[in-house]
Amino acid sequence: MKYFKKLVLMLFLIILLCLCSTSIFSATNDITTYSPTCLLMESKTGKIIYEKNAYEKMFPASTTKIMTAILALEHCELTDVATASYEAIFSVPARIH
Repeated sequence: MKYFKKLVLMLFLIILLCLCSTSIFSATNDITTYSPTCLLMESKTGKIIYEKNAYEKMFPASTTKIMTAILALEHCELTDVATASYEAIFSVPARIH
């Protein structure tokens, strides 16, 4: 079962990388992203290659969802049920547009 979880996680990450790489790693210097903010950094040196509104304060919704999925696949069975309290759900700040 752990092998299956790792396989599903790897496939998910590969698909995510393929979807993102078409707009970020283009051959031209003109990078087009639909996200209001983004940051592309070289992992070994920490050098920022590209940024768009990188210092604007935002909530990490997509990162949180991906991290939750990874932790669930690593530590839970697919049949497990999780319950969240009312306070846990509504204590998270929400931004109203």
